[in-house]
Amino acid sequence: MMNSLSPIWLSYPESFEESAFLAGLQSLFAFDEEREHRFSSFIFDTFDWRIYRKGLRLLYQDGCLELSREGEPLASLSIRFAQQPFFARDLPASELRDRLESLASVRALLPWAGLAIRERLLPILDRNEKMVARVVLQEIRRAGRGRSEAHKLVKIEPLRGYETEAQRLMEYFKAGGFGDSQRDVFEAALEISGVTPGGYNNKLRVQLQADERSDQALSKILRFQLGVMIANQEGIIKDIDSEFLHDFRVAVRRSRSALSLFKQVFAPDSIAPFGKALRELGKQTNLLRDLDVYLLRQTEFQQRVPLDFQKGLNPLFQRLRRDRERAHSEVIRLLTSVSYQQFTTSWRSFLEQTPEERAYSRDGHKPVKKLADKQIYRKYQQIVKAGEGIGRDAEDQQLHRLRIECKKLRYLLEFFYSLYPGEEVDQIIRQLKRLQDNLGLFNDLCMQIEHLSEYGMGLKPGKRLGNLAILAVGSLIGSLYTEKQQCRKKFSGLFEEFRAPENWRQFERLFRRKKEN
Repeated sequence: MMNSLSPIWLSYPESFEESAFLAGLQSLFAFDEEREHRFSSFIFDTFDWRIYRKGLRLLYQDGCLELSREGEPLASLSIRFAQQPFFARDLPASELRDRLESLASVRALLPWAGLAIRERLLPILDRNEKMVARVVLQEIRRAGRGRSEAHKLVKIEPLRGYETEAQRLMEYFKAGGFGDSQRDVFEAALEISGVTPGGYNNKLRVQLQADERSDQALSKILRFQLGVMIANQEGIIKDIDSEFLHDFRVAVRRSRSALSLFKQVFAPDSIAPFGKALRELGKQTNLLRDLDVYLLRQTEFQQRVPLDFQKGLNPLFQRLRRDRERAHSEVIRLLTSVSYQQFTTSWRSFLEQTPEERAYSRDGHKPVKKLADKQIYRKYQQIVKAGEGIGRDAEDQQLHRLRIECKKLRYLLEFFYSLYPGEEVDQIIRQLKRLQDNLGLFNDLCMQIEHLSEYGMGLKPGKRLGNLAILAVGSLIGSLYTEKQQCRKKFSGLFEEFRAPENWRQFERLFRRKKEN
């Protein structure tokens, strides 16, 4: 017997005579008056499918935005808006907004698929003419592209206390040739629209073999990074959210690190132009990313300043927004330029070459695990040695250099993840990430204090707003400086954890190669 109130989805048989079937159903159950309902339905999720990956679904239909899990509503909001990207923070205060802000963070919610739905609702009654279940016959078509072929589904909605009646309904439909369907409106929308949920993922997990040629393995890694860059171009140009640029830049940095760490896997002369182009891409997108980071932290920065001074930050953020518009225009010109298109085309062609087509290189033919072991263990040793030289009076630049080396180690562990025991590598990455987060925050604070100091030096006292701006910026710098000092104090403990004997032994066991006879 059924013990769940979740909807039951059934698929239509290939050949079906509806009138005869419904007449038979009416001999078992009484119907209330059939009602028809037509509406549009849209699936929303982030570009990297953060909601879907949590087993959740976000649907907008009939004026209601609803978050659900396995057909059970978790939170909803009655709202009217167009089929266009939006941010969770822009929704009215509600449980749904809180949930979506937690799930999506700074990412926009995009309309992935749209449907035109026709529903025929059959309320099922008992002998006392009390409703015991609902049968919904659905015709689902793609929205906005003319009359497309309909996908048909049946939904049986059980009511509490009448699960037996819903079971009888399901048995009757199945006897008539209806089959269990794994699809609901969400799945149907994806299939009709040709959308693959979770199709984009910037998490690097390239499958490699230990004895695979190093040039072939590195080509796989770099092709993945190129794919991430290309996947994010449109979102950067349309300015959908700041994470498109972030992922693009991470892919550029990973590619540069791969080339610099394995200089002899490809012939140096053959990759020099690509390395230069990647370096320029990083430089030319630096300003836009820096401005994004400032603007994403606007609310936080204002809350750091006494309430009476907060208006003094308004001119700063107005200037940052103007600067960002100009920086974004420059990045659009970059990504739509002929030279950039030529780079991506030639870079892809190079990475798709066979070993026979490539120029000779010293390490290209070597087994990839041999080089991976060497580089990972060496990088760990370098980080430990550099960190041990960072005392209380160390210059900020030393921590900045250590941050870059930690980032390279993180990339190495991600590049060659498939060659080692996953759980152990995950443990190392988690520990490394704690150190990275500390060093990354410290670097951000140093940069922000420097930039705000330059801005503050240019402010002119005299008028009320000018005085207020000076007070606000000074207060903000003081708050950031205090956090910087706290961050600096935490570094020593985190570094000691990272260089602890048990961690060192784990690196030796996983990555240190025994000397070959």
